[in-house]
Amino acid sequence: MLKVPEPSIKRPKSIWFFCIFIFVAFLLVSFSSYHESKRFLGEQIRENSLPLTSDNVYSHIQQDLIEPIFISALMAHDTFLKDWAINPDHSDAAMLRYLREIDRRFDTKLAFYVDEQTGKYYTPVGINSDFDRSATWYQRVKNFPENKNYEINTGRDPINPSYIDIFINHRVFDYKNQFIGIAGIALEAKKIRQLIENYQQRYNRTIYFIDRQGHVVMHGNQFGRLNNIRKFIKTPGLVNKILSSPSGYYQYHRNGQTIDVNVRLIREFNWYLVVEQNENKALQNLIYIFWFNLSVCISVTLLVLFIARITIGRYQKNLLKLASTDKLTGLANRQALQEAFKSIDEPGDFPISILLFDIDFFKKLNDSHGHSFGDEVLKDVAMILRTQVRSSDLVCRWGGEEFLFLLHQCSLDRAIQIAEQIRAKVAELKLSKDGETVSISVSGGVACLRPEESLHQIVNRVDVALYKAKEHGRNQIISV
Repeated sequence: MLKVPEPSIKRPKSIWFFCIFIFVAFLLVSFSSYHESKRFLGEQIRENSLPLTSDNVYSHIQQDLIEPIFISALMAHDTFLKDWAINPDHSDAAMLRYLREIDRRFDTKLAFYVDEQTGKYYTPVGINSDFDRSATWYQRVKNFPENKNYEINTGRDPINPSYIDIFINHRVFDYKNQFIGIAGIALEAKKIRQLIENYQQRYNRTIYFIDRQGHVVMHGNQFGRLNNIRKFIKTPGLVNKILSSPSGYYQYHRNGQTIDVNVRLIREFNWYLVVEQNENKALQNLIYIFWFNLSVCISVTLLVLFIARITIGRYQKNLLKLASTDKLTGLANRQALQEAFKSIDEPGDFPISILLFDIDFFKKLNDSHGHSFGDEVLKDVAMILRTQVRSSDLVCRWGGEEFLFLLHQCSLDRAIQIAEQIRAKVAELKLSKDGETVSISVSGGVACLRPEESLHQIVNRVDVALYKAKEHGRNQIISV
């Protein structure tokens, strides 16, 4: 069986060098990125991450306190409260209703008023007639300087002492600017605790509050430590340094882990806001990122290699096809037939016959009807030729208007029959151009390959036969 040998496709070695270069480059970038990130991690935690988290928490606390401060100021300047306080016959029930209305309207936990004249402590749920006006907080607020009228303080819930509340205490004056009591509201500290929990989950840091003595007064749900920082910060002198400064960055070690700490004094509560970052966990994240980058590096390299091999392989196949195919007719070209002839080495291929056809008066057709019409003639004839031979045979455009057949296992007599069939089939072809019907015919020569005969020699013989067919009137077959 005759066929055009397909040259083996050799992928250039440059693909491998290119992929190795990409891999090594990715690897170097990943390693350098990891070490640079590790080197700057401590600086980023100290100068950016921890202070930013502390600022965000503090900012939210301030935002949560704006409305309560406004409400307490509104109560302190409310004419009802002033008129009620200076009226010696005031009704306790009226004050209780007023405080309930404050809680209902502003959704506060507890509105309160302490009357200077009677010493009674009013809340929406009742009256504490035994309130001690010499209490520290009361005297502190009462004796504020003229430019300060309120404070934010923390203390036990007057109704449920097991809870810590945040109190907004505001001085109240009568119309003669005489002190008549303290009004304000209480907030649940659990809002701040929820804020701590949210920020811990968002930034993966530990956040808690301590008082001036180092007691942990508020923390998230997963704190899991002792209730005083002196019991888990063992670095000598560090606790005293923390509690004596309004803010700062510190570092200590716990259970083999390096802990970075940012501390900030919240003056409204007289508490310290503590934000901690486990540096080892941050490094673990960098290690995960490094391995992820490395896996991406390998994946990209393999993907590039795969795409390059597929693309170059297809490109080479297209080039090989173009190199062995006639562009106009789609038949094999002269080079393809020459390669096929070289591959004849099996006894089963013989006898081998050669057919050579030439379109009659093709130059005249081109001159009369144009080269585009001539191209159509070539394509139509090529289509007929392709359908008249076996798939195992080879037909090529030998040049110009000449077509050559290479038929394996085909005797001279059989080749002559095939040539006559082809000639007759082409003679049936009728083309129309500018209203004129144009008939097409071919002349052909046939020869059988002799032992040790080259392609050049047999083509010369069959070309002689073709020349004779044209001399004898064309549209006929001559064999030699």
